[in-house]
Amino acid sequence: MRLAPRKRAVPLVDLVGRAAARLPAGALRLDVIGDGPDRARVAARVARLGLDDVVTLRGRLPRAELRAAYAEADVFLAPAELEAFGIAALEARTAGLAVVARRGTGIEEFVADGTDGLLVTDDDAMADAVLRLAEDPALLAAMRTHNATVRPDQGWDRVLRAAQAEYDRAGVLAGA
Repeated sequence: MRLAPRKRAVPLVDLVGRAAARLPAGALRLDVIGDGPDRARVAARVARLGLDDVVTLRGRLPRAELRAAYAEADVFLAPAELEAFGIAALEARTAGLAVVARRGTGIEEFVADGTDGLLVTDDDAMADAVLRLAEDPALLAAMRTHNATVRPDQGWDRVLRAAQAEYDRAGVLAGA
């Protein structure tokens, strides 16, 4: 994620801290992948909350390392309240991770609540969703299996069909 205020990495650390406090030690780990202007604020929040054993700031990763990180992970958290599409969440969903994201964002285009992941209304609900997935391995496994085997509809085939349809529509409007 881009560590910028709009992406809400500091509130992400807060809500993961709340979830971790309700679980046994070592039951939850957050790897924050990415960099940006809020990195120092995120690191300070991790230290202030005593979450050094829970949160790791991994910085920006090359594609191969990102794929490896996804292979080790179970869940992708998308705390942004304003997310037009959510390409990182789509990549994670395609890699087989369950996605937890805010309702009302573009992520709803490819995450069905309870199937591909969980959609939430606020940070407290996101902390509850993290806790729910940590405590319900069957639900988490079902979402991960679904995401690993069912491709989302946002592939190139759909994009090319939509683009062609718009060209066809423009041609009709232009009288071609």
